[in-house]
Amino acid sequence: MESLIGFLVVVVLGGSVAAKSVRIINQSDEALVETLGKYTGKKLTPGLNFIVPFLDNVVFKQTIR
Repeated sequence: MESLIGFLVVVVLGGSVAAKSVRIINQSDEALVETLGKYTGKKLTPGLNFIVPFLDNVVFKQTIR
């Protein structure tokens, strides 16, 4: 029984980390990313983007129309 609970906890935590690492940016938008509170020049372009969860943070989204 304990192994089932442990497995469920690992699955839930793994799913939340995976969901936090994926960002979808709409067409004609861009987003700026900060790593540990410092801007490193990384931009997210339209489409599916991956970031490092808990280290990278999307701080600004802008329309580029």
